[in-house]
Amino acid sequence: MTTYSLVYNRVFNRRNESPELPQQDQEFDWEELLCSIAEKRVIPIVGKELLRIPIDGQDVLLEQYLAKSLAKKLEIPENILPPEFDLNAIAMAYQRIGGDRKKVYSRIKVILDEREIPVPESLNKLAAIDEFAIYVSTTFDSLLLKGINEQRFQSKKRTGCLTYSTSREIEDLPTSMSLLPVPYVFYLFGQASSTTDYAVTDEDHLEFIHSLQTESRRPNRLFDEFRENHLLFIGCGLADWLERFLIRTIRNVRLLNPRSGSEHVADQHVREDQSLILFLQQYKTDLFLEGDPNQFVKELYDRWKKQHPAIEQPQAIPQAERRMEAGAIFISYASEDREYAENMYKALKQANLDVWFDRNPTELEPGAHWERVISQNIQHCAVFIPFISRNAQSRREGFFRKEWNWAIKRDEGMDKSLRFIQPVVTDDIPEDAEGINEHYWKCQVMHFPAGIPTPEFVDQLTELVRAMRVRLRDQGE
Repeated sequence: MTTYSLVYNRVFNRRNESPELPQQDQEFDWEELLCSIAEKRVIPIVGKELLRIPIDGQDVLLEQYLAKSLAKKLEIPENILPPEFDLNAIAMAYQRIGGDRKKVYSRIKVILDEREIPVPESLNKLAAIDEFAIYVSTTFDSLLLKGINEQRFQSKKRTGCLTYSTSREIEDLPTSMSLLPVPYVFYLFGQASSTTDYAVTDEDHLEFIHSLQTESRRPNRLFDEFRENHLLFIGCGLADWLERFLIRTIRNVRLLNPRSGSEHVADQHVREDQSLILFLQQYKTDLFLEGDPNQFVKELYDRWKKQHPAIEQPQAIPQAERRMEAGAIFISYASEDREYAENMYKALKQANLDVWFDRNPTELEPGAHWERVISQNIQHCAVFIPFISRNAQSRREGFFRKEWNWAIKRDEGMDKSLRFIQPVVTDDIPEDAEGINEHYWKCQVMHFPAGIPTPEFVDQLTELVRAMRVRLRDQGE
């Protein structure tokens, strides 16, 4: 399969002179990119060039603000710093005058904590594109994580967070990207802390990338997703040699080798570097030569928004679009068993239990993202109740069978003591009947004619829901 990289940025140098650039053979194919996003096969890798924040009435890059603040906090003489310095220059200068390297990292954390920094507009726009299930941050701040929680969860801390470390235990995805219950952010170079376990200098970045190339130190499930999906690098802003290493490491195969996904690069620094442009062109790189990464994000968001007019009217979102609270009960049934499912639903609601119940499983509104939302709800729920009946057996095709398969896949990776799947038989269908997944017959099957549960079963569900929510609270979710 052909590999494409799309470089989207603008000319910028101190003398305002534009270098001569190679000509582009074709225009940027927005339709192709948006189609891949709609298929939920794009993973954005986000960098420092998108982190523009308001400071004292000026719009500056977060790194510029941190570098100036750090120079003052460490009392580094101005005469040993270049005219324009970044965090790498500050760290190198501080070590040259005999400073303790550890103070660089701890002071950056202090600076970040001292000021409430708003989420940059570009990050908010990327966060709002809900087809993105995994984001990769190449910076150490928490702005991307905060932006996703604000845009998708009314600022509740629901977004999953994975932080890479060169020394601690590896954190990996809990399941495949298509089944993730919530979006995840992977901090490729660590997160700011009082320790030195995150990347500040070029040498730090190199060490992280080197560690990621070691199979035993790599989050394998996450890297499988990198290999199989399209990667969208936006504003990473690394030095030439680091950018090459980053693309190769995340791609997870040689650049010459074909793979399922493709690369897209939107990076101002790349646009300035002739050798890097030629390097990327060598591997079938397409260059888009208008605008910087923030303008790229704006156009991407505007085009995506036109395809999703429903986001302008959140009150119009149908039942199947509503994401349930974690720890609820999910009822799954063939449409012919709707009456029985409603009996169960009413009994559980009377016990003040949260229940996800789609009253019209065969009449879902066109254009809704219901399939992904339902799969996420199954990943969220504390208990999954499939209604087993002769009706379900006779329906060899149906959306409820997708729900059953998603639940089984989750159950296979769970401790059986959690009793996640609670099958309910509503009629005289014999046990081990064909047409019903054998996984369900291995569970503790309950027999409730017409779907009406016993008080003991309701009490059992109440305890299972309570236990899951205690676990979520203890985990900070």
